[in-house]
Amino acid sequence: MLSRFMVLIMKGFGRKIIALKKIYIMNENFLGAHDGPKQKVLHFKVQGLKYETTEQFITGAQIKKMANISQDVDIYLKIDGPYDDELIANDKQVDLALPGIEEFITKDSLKFYVNQVMYNSPSQYIIGAMIRQIAKVPIDDELYLDVPKGWEDEKISDEQKIDLARPGYEKFFTVSKKVTIYINGTSFEYMEKTITYEQVVTMAKVPALSNPGYIVKYNHGPKENPKGLMDAGTVVYVKDKMDFNVRSTHQS
Repeated sequence: MLSRFMVLIMKGFGRKIIALKKIYIMNENFLGAHDGPKQKVLHFKVQGLKYETTEQFITGAQIKKMANISQDVDIYLKIDGPYDDELIANDKQVDLALPGIEEFITKDSLKFYVNQVMYNSPSQYIIGAMIRQIAKVPIDDELYLDVPKGWEDEKISDEQKIDLARPGYEKFFTVSKKVTIYINGTSFEYMEKTITYEQVVTMAKVPALSNPGYIVKYNHGPKENPKGLMDAGTVVYVKDKMDFNVRSTHQS
């Protein structure tokens, strides 16, 4: 049989275990009470694009900021017919917890050009992928922003954002990655944006000559270099149906 002393020790350990369990439970309850309720995510659409927020009430100004729309542009809460869409002022609050997904639209449109054809954008900011979609640009073509005054045109990626509210109309053009160029009357398919003097001479398959060798005359080029002459080390931009003529300058 256990001695009275051992029984007292075992009872003491038991009380300590019970006390530790109570402390653990109290801590769990304390932490749980301070975690607060789990936040719910609410969804809404602007111009067909999806956005989300944990705020139940959101103002027109907040919607515009999240969708990169100018604060001066009017937005509307889309209402199924026969009712009119509701104008949402910058300081007006919308309850996003109402049944269904709220959808907002703009009715002001900004214009831009692709290959000299005018298109409308419902948003001040537009990305390259959306320009391609609106203008039905082939997936293999490259998209460029026409930069005036002879500066190099800017290649536009699908993710790049353009501000259509800048002065004047933004003008874009497309370039097929595969173009046809002519060298001494023979057509070649070419995939690069630029071509060097050495490449033109090699493609022309002319006999090797000593200095001064060959000079290359070209025309029907892009705006960066519509026409001109090439010699060793020269690089020019390429355009579809660009014409090169390689001729000898060798003096016998």
